Amino acid sequence: MCVLVGYFDGSGSHVGSVVRTLCGFLGDLDAWLDFETRWNAVLDKPCWPKRPRELHMYDCAHGYDDFKGWSFAERLALVGDLVQVVEGTKGVMAVGSGAAISILQMLTSADSELLKSERLGTPVDLVFQFCMQQITHWAKTGWPGEQAAVIFDADNGPEDLLYHEHFNYYAASEKFGPYLLGVSFQDSVRFIPLQAADLLAYGTYQWALQKTVGFPDGEPYFPSIPIFLRLITGVDADGGIYESAAIERLLAQVKGHHG
Repeated sequence: MCVLVGYFDGSGSHVGSVVRTLCGFLGDLDAWLDFETRWNAVLDKPCWPKRPRELHMYDCAHGYDDFKGWSFAERLALVGDLVQVVEGTKGVMAVGSGAAISILQMLTSADSELLKSERLGTPVDLVFQFCMQQITHWAKTGWPGEQAAVIFDADNGPEDLLYHEHFNYYAASEKFGPYLLGVSFQDSVRFIPLQAADLLAYGTYQWALQKTVGFPDGEPYFPSIPIFLRLITGVDADGGIYESAAIERLLAQVKGHHG
């Protein structure tokens, strides 16, 4: 049996955030072995000021921690090389979603309660369910008969408990349960594909911010969107970015189910 593994991370959980994202990649074990070898080869390149322990996009974008003292060009080049690793890994599928927090705040009380009844009442609810839907879709169509083990970055504090509770809910359902093998929370230094999930979550956060509310302070300091564009537009094409029109479509579907 060729077990599928999905590695996921979120962005936008900080105080004051206006967008939430949850993103990752789904692939089989052989694909992940190839991926890890090539990802480490990029981090090991002697041209960097020092070998970073891992890619953490926020630190890389702002020149913090492992990336303190790195030039802007060096940080940009590193991320570009790692995006090429992701794009060049056969058998790995990008999955992700983003939701503007303000979108749900503008709903009527009745519409809000209706979405809550379908476990879609918060930004985390929206992005989590969408990712579960995508995992189920790809498990059925890309790897028929296989189940997916889902691994989240363990560095999310209270988010870990929330993700665990959400996963258990979907794993117990008739629709999603047959395709979900189990869940765990791991260190992104040791579980390297989690670094790619962080990369996609960060880029999707910027993309969703641009699509839904715009950048509060103009263009982001680190030009992440051009680097991630090919990956992120795949997330957008799947319908994973929740803005006003997407919420209206979702409400129409839920109301249809309720008759």
